[in-house]
Amino acid sequence: MVVDPALGREPSVPELAAELRVEPAEIANIDLAGDSYHSASLDAVASHDGASIADALGDYDAALAPSLSVSATPEQLPVLRSLVRTVAAHYALSLDGLSDLVLAVDEAATILITHTPPSSTLTCAFDPETDPTAVRVTLSTSTTGQITASTSSFGWHVLEILTDAVVLEQLPPPHQGRTGPPPSP
Repeated sequence: MVVDPALGREPSVPELAAELRVEPAEIANIDLAGDSYHSASLDAVASHDGASIADALGDYDAALAPSLSVSATPEQLPVLRSLVRTVAAHYALSLDGLSDLVLAVDEAATILITHTPPSSTLTCAFDPETDPTAVRVTLSTSTTGQITASTSSFGWHVLEILTDAVVLEQLPPPHQGRTGPPPSP
């Protein structure tokens, strides 16, 4: 509580309730709720063995690599760029490396988006990698047809410059090549 200068002391629960025009029980509940939250530094000692809160939380776990699916539209590219910046910050990349990664994902997503049917989704996933300086990003979507990756196009040239490797893997739709009705669940 805070000392009220007019009273020269902390106001009582009934005084606060009267001032705020609420029931005294609400003031008591607010006071109790305020005692429930405390901020602490991640470096603060959290256990008797001297471990900090950060030690208890552990490190970034690449096995729990994030992914995000968005509408396959140019309007969603800022969302993908934001995801890449946020996740890639957990890797040991230089600022230039981070910028290159964001630009490469943006360029690859743009290439894919130009080949997607309406109402498609684009998924951006980070694949776990053992090397903390390497980041593998996978973009996937359904396309209207085969993408002819022209190695002479500007977009492909940008990707080759910004990354160690670019792979365009195209799989036929799951139902292609089958005859008869789709299998029942």
